[in-house]
Amino acid sequence: MSQLTGAAQAAQLHTSYGYDALGRLVQARNGHATVTLQYDALGQLLSETTTAEGIAATLSHAYDALGNRIRTTLPDGRVLQQLFYGAGHLHQVR
Repeated sequence: MSQLTGAAQAAQLHTSYGYDALGRLVQARNGHATVTLQYDALGQLLSETTTAEGIAATLSHAYDALGNRIRTTLPDGRVLQQLFYGAGHLHQVR
């Protein structure tokens, strides 16, 4: 499988990408920040942590039994809840 391992941007800023054994993106890094992604056994994204200048901020996610993302906790502790219809269609974000 072909995977992007690096990209050059304006002003010669280079971004490198890391993948786990299953081919999932687990890290993106450039000269300013690092983003680290963690997954559960089902491949659902559990957390996204951005670290810049020594400060980390994490988004955490939770899922229902159907695999729908139902909650995202923001770095400041606020929570976004996603409500779905029975067919899996997003109904509301609060």
